[in-house]
Amino acid sequence: KQWYQRRVAITAGVCFRNIIADFVEPVPVSHINEEGYANVPDAYKELCDKLRVRPCQKLLDQLEGLHDSTLKLDTIDLKGTRLDSAHCEALEAVLRVLRAQTLNIEQTQLDDDGAISVFEMIEYYEPITRLIVANNVRMGVRAWLALARLLKRFHRLEYLDVRRTSLDESTMPLLCRVLKLNCTLRVLHLEDNHLSGILTRNLVWGLRTNPLLQDLYLGHNKLSPEDAKLLGSLLVTNRTIR
Repeated sequence: KQWYQRRVAITAGVCFRNIIADFVEPVPVSHINEEGYANVPDAYKELCDKLRVRPCQKLLDQLEGLHDSTLKLDTIDLKGTRLDSAHCEALEAVLRVLRAQTLNIEQTQLDDDGAISVFEMIEYYEPITRLIVANNVRMGVRAWLALARLLKRFHRLEYLDVRRTSLDESTMPLLCRVLKLNCTLRVLHLEDNHLSGILTRNLVWGLRTNPLLQDLYLGHNKLSPEDAKLLGSLLVTNRTIR
């Protein structure tokens, strides 16, 4: 096997400012308070200013409650707050330093770009163990691809809630393929997703060999008797689902 020396050449006269679209600064020293931990609200507001979006007051109220150096919250709750792609990018100032059990982005009108930003931040910074993405019907194939990558690469996620989302014949296989391999997810909410027929078959195929999932919620899916038979066969082959 031959090895070749590789080089990267920048054409003369090309300015790096035209190559680098954007970057995120580390938490500046000015944001470290007397106790020695990052002043997350100020960092978040500064990034919002840079992105020219209004900070989410619901999030600021939760951040203002941080009074110790642990930088931990039980839940980062953004339910019902509209999050466009810029607002999602601003969340990086929070997710890169804060640790929480749950991130709740239910009913936030997530589109593909916003969802991809959030999922990639979770994968990179690993700030949570529970994710609620319910009631976001604008998520398309690109968003579900990003979520599938997150489930494949992020090994601390134990709880996923995707009730009333945009699962269909094009996106359900993306989720089910990674469920076949995922070894950390223990709770999965799929209620009210019109799962029937081929979607149920995809789900059964994906979960048949899943080694850890314990709780599977499928209410309000209008399952048919044939779907019930498929799910019954799943319970025979998968001994972890309760």
